[in-house]
Amino acid sequence: MADFHHRRSVRLSYWDYSRPGYYFLTICCHQRQCLFGRIVDGEMQLSEYGRVAKEELLKSVEIRRELSFDSLVIMPNHIHIVVVINRRDDGTLGYRREALTRERHSVSSFIASLKSVVTARINTMRSTPGVPVWQRGFHDHIVRSEASLLAIRQYILDNPRQWELDRLHPDAPPDVREEIDRIIELDALTPLL
Repeated sequence: MADFHHRRSVRLSYWDYSRPGYYFLTICCHQRQCLFGRIVDGEMQLSEYGRVAKEELLKSVEIRRELSFDSLVIMPNHIHIVVVINRRDDGTLGYRREALTRERHSVSSFIASLKSVVTARINTMRSTPGVPVWQRGFHDHIVRSEASLLAIRQYILDNPRQWELDRLHPDAPPDVREEIDRIIELDALTPLL
């Protein structure tokens, strides 16, 4: 019998996602629903659910001392974050020798925790236990260069003003490519140590 619950990970199998560095993350709402608010005159207006997401994001960096946010934007149906993992106490290089697992103090651990608490709070508010708030998984990119980091920061800053052109906009055509795709592709050609 086939295991229908096994999903192939898009994470780099050899990379330790608890390693210090900059990680550009995108987390989408389930079915790209615009739960977190709306864009008005190029500015994000958070809904009550968007305020929950923001509160929990800010709590995350209070609880997880190894994390900080370099850049962050909450959009109507997704969140972009540049997460910084600030330190590593064990002196390892950050390359994984064992099977891919979710490690403490990692990007995956942070996202799983954030999704869980935001989902619980939103579902309590709307009396919808068990209803998904988030799309499964998340998109990540390990930032490899200063030029890429600067471009990603600018993309995040401009995202609300560019909402109509965003590929995650509900009315976007399926084949939209954004400038961020080019930035990430070029940055991915930079070797990791």
